[in-house]
Amino acid sequence: SGWFQGRVDRSRSLPRRHKSSGSPTMRRATHVAPLRRLLVRRLSDGRDAGREVADELKLGVDEGRVGSFFSLGATERLKDGMPKSIKHDHEVSKKDSVLYRKITEDLLLHIHPGKSLNVMLEGPVGCGKSVLLGTAVSWFRAKGGLALYVDTAKDLVTGGTYKKDGSGMWDTPEVAAHVLQRFRTAHGEELVEKLPSCHERLEELIAQGIDGSQNPVDCLLHAMQELREQRDTPVMFAVDDYNALYGRSDYYQAIGAHKLKMILPGQLRVASSFRLMESLPTPNCVVLCATSAHAGVAKGLKLPIQGGYILPVPLLSQAEMDLCLQYYSRNNILHMDLDDREGLQKLFVLVDGNGFELKKRCMSP
Repeated sequence: SGWFQGRVDRSRSLPRRHKSSGSPTMRRATHVAPLRRLLVRRLSDGRDAGREVADELKLGVDEGRVGSFFSLGATERLKDGMPKSIKHDHEVSKKDSVLYRKITEDLLLHIHPGKSLNVMLEGPVGCGKSVLLGTAVSWFRAKGGLALYVDTAKDLVTGGTYKKDGSGMWDTPEVAAHVLQRFRTAHGEELVEKLPSCHERLEELIAQGIDGSQNPVDCLLHAMQELREQRDTPVMFAVDDYNALYGRSDYYQAIGAHKLKMILPGQLRVASSFRLMESLPTPNCVVLCATSAHAGVAKGLKLPIQGGYILPVPLLSQAEMDLCLQYYSRNNILHMDLDDREGLQKLFVLVDGNGFELKKRCMSP
């Protein structure tokens, strides 16, 4: 795979200098990118298929791990939330291992702590965008960075009370307090060590927002600004179901005796503050977001992306699906015969690379 010049135009494919190797291309979202090459590596030939590596996220990114399974460390590094599919796997197998794909390697090579980058993950249903996002958050934290992780942006446009502030925007205090609480759950004990220059101010904002002694929305927005401006530790903002911030909300205002008008996400101070892809990257800060086909947004909606990259996430290849089945079999959660090659071929055709469908069909009794 590689970096290719061109502007985003989703009606036609970008020009390629070489024939595609099957690996997706990360491309500039708003302006011409310098031409660079990524090292092309293929899936392992099966030597390490299904191998589970304990806490391997702490190790460097290398070719030998592509095609193997590794522990995500979700109970330690994703205490503030994790992708739904990983939750399901953990409930079934009591493990949080995920497949290290070529697309995983491509992403982690470019969001290393210290980088300044905006990346949007896009792809069809079941391709693994949420798992890839959760993997990146866990990996970033394992490398010593701080990550404000929202596992679904739908939570930012629904639930709790809402009221109009002096600027004409709307506050959702319970939503803001919930975001602050989850960040403290993930990093509360690390702030003194990782943010020596501003940890007191940040801890005060978080505490006041959670206990309600100050407006939680103001506290959250100021805390996010503190994280952007500090230079002590690399920071990541990660938002799943990002396009939900451009769809509908559960909030309405009365505009007559019998008429209600929806309050759009852009009118909510918390939701609009997480439209992070609209801003240029800031130093020492990575913004990583993923879209969803179930976000209640019109299909084909073009999201505003300023100075960032779009990374297409491919569906699972047959080789990757085969590795998943081997892993499920080793952990006694596979309800089909791996020797039934005809049945496996039918399965691969039916799921068509959709990881969610693969789990539903082969892990169900």
